[in-house]
Amino acid sequence: MVDIGKSLVVKGTHNLPSLKKEGRFLEKYDKGLKALIEYLDLPKFMKIKFREDKPYNVGVWIEANFDEMLKYDGEVKDNSKYMDELKNYISSFLGVEYGSPAHGNLHLVTHGPILENEDEWVKNVFNKKIKMAIRNLPNAKGKIHSTKLNINRGNFRVNVQLTFRQGTWRVESDINKGIKDLLLSMGYNPKRIALY
Repeated sequence: MVDIGKSLVVKGTHNLPSLKKEGRFLEKYDKGLKALIEYLDLPKFMKIKFREDKPYNVGVWIEANFDEMLKYDGEVKDNSKYMDELKNYISSFLGVEYGSPAHGNLHLVTHGPILENEDEWVKNVFNKKIKMAIRNLPNAKGKIHSTKLNINRGNFRVNVQLTFRQGTWRVESDINKGIKDLLLSMGYNPKRIALY
């Protein structure tokens, strides 16, 4: 019996209904997605971006302006929390089920954030302005061996890692306080850019 059914479908005498949805997800749910993004209450420096290469195969990520991110004074969640909230809102409010597009469901892939102007900021601001200002602090001359920048994209934070020369442990806390004051005077938020 099964062989008879297969042969009918292969020959084309009977067509099985497709579960695949017609059209594109982003076109169908455009207004709903815009409302959900507003509901996420993202900080000013963030934007949600979508990409749909094939119907119901959607990628989503956050784009963040790097300089505005470091100066932002409000509360910021981790990238994964924003993505989880968005996925939950899409299924709860839009009534979309996740799974294979072949079965009529949405395949949503979340990506890590993209930080706009990150390379330019590191090259032009951190390396040329901040590092030089740190080295020129009154207590820091000849006492700092290296200054490195560690970018934590998932948390939207930056850590400045200092390596001191030997025998400078007595002035390290004074230097750290001077660097924090310097960064504050440049408009950077200590929650976004920290010393380690």
